[in-house]
Amino acid sequence: VAWCCKGRKKDLNLQKICKDIAHYNPYGVSVLFFFSLRTKKGVRMKTSIHIQPIKPGSERHNNRTKKMGHVRSELSASNEKFILCQVYERLESIKAKYEAHTGQKMQKKATPIREGVVVIKKDTTMQQLMQFCRRCEEEFGIRAIQIYTHRDEGHFDASEWKPNYHAHIVFDWTDERTGKTIKLNKDHMSLMQTMLASSLDMERGLSSDRNHLGALEWKIAATEHNYPDYNKLRAAIKEFLGITPGNKL
Repeated sequence: VAWCCKGRKKDLNLQKICKDIAHYNPYGVSVLFFFSLRTKKGVRMKTSIHIQPIKPGSERHNNRTKKMGHVRSELSASNEKFILCQVYERLESIKAKYEAHTGQKMQKKATPIREGVVVIKKDTTMQQLMQFCRRCEEEFGIRAIQIYTHRDEGHFDASEWKPNYHAHIVFDWTDERTGKTIKLNKDHMSLMQTMLASSLDMERGLSSDRNHLGALEWKIAATEHNYPDYNKLRAAIKEFLGITPGNKL
């Protein structure tokens, strides 16, 4: 798209925007775009939370004991963390409660500990994230055992650093008394998104029912939804390139 716009005088504003467009299309489907548009004054950024069962190596990633190419170690000092307990400690405690209450061992496919990735702003505070976690405990009974903010991840666009501000929240997703997994439906998860936006003073973003998105695909989707002009810009690009409504961009 940036190449198509180069040298055209039909829409100078669109040409300027196109210089900042990069695309990623690993699956051969319609392209999802990253936009470097600046948030307009008075327009709040969007936030969302994507929750999935915690993965092995999560704590290494969150604590930065695992080296990663997209992390600038000189910025890691700006990260914050809250750790109530280690994941393995909580997992053993949950298993013991479950077995004591049911008389049987927890199934291997159970997901008692889950991790949420949250889109945040540069100035989002740990206090705001903890407020969200307290509301989740009051409303749903799930309890945060770890919270991390990451302000050192991103990528370079030419010589300009594009940060990816986000947080990780690790939840004990079980009944405190029985150790059984708490069941939340779509309405609960939708309410959680609203609670998050309110706690972080941001706009409500992606719907939480996108459970089966992979981590990379979700990050792409989260990035595009961070920009309020995404749909308008996409339509303008399609019009500029002469793409008909029936064709995908």
